Amino acid sequence: NGHNGNYTAAQFIEAIPDSGGIISTIAKRVGCAWNTARKYIDDHPTVQQAYQDERNKVGDMLETTALSIAKNGDGTMLRFFLSTVWKDRGYVIKEERDIRGTLDMVQMTPEQWRAENAKQAKASADMLDDFEDVDE
Repeated sequence: NGHNGNYTAAQFIEAIPDSGGIISTIAKRVGCAWNTARKYIDDHPTVQQAYQDERNKVGDMLETTALSIAKNGDGTMLRFFLSTVWKDRGYVIKEERDIRGTLDMVQMTPEQWRAENAKQAKASADMLDDFEDVDE
């Protein structure tokens, strides 16, 4: 059953567990194209729920692994975990910008834009060179 496009929602629901939420895995199990599996997930609420349940299961497993790595003292993972999972508690990287001056709208030809862009790129490169010289 399922050949010639006669698929059922039940086939997709049965194919989803332990797929990791990977659509190509689901499609292979059902015996259909990736786009067909995606369409069944999008168009059938029961299939969509089974798919979301599988994705949530994988997400929980990944969070558990990340938490374990962070608990073992990996500072990078700890910062990542805090800034993503716990951002609602204030663990976010905030960027402050001070913008002063005026903004003039100018219409440029493509050639003028390229020349201005090249000028700005050179100024940035020069600033980076100056910064690297300080480190030496």
